[in-house]
Amino acid sequence: MTARSAVRLAISLALCFGVAYAGARVTDPEIATWYADLSKPWWTPPS
Repeated sequence: MTARSAVRLAISLALCFGVAYAGARVTDPEIATWYADLSKPWWTPPS
């Protein structure tokens, strides 16, 4: 692997992980509330 390829790989990974981190930070506060508000279908088993 050349140095240029390694730099491109590092930038690509940093970009992907950065976007994933930003998305996680934005949605994290809502996770506890959205699941409780879901309407279960009538065929859902009990429990």
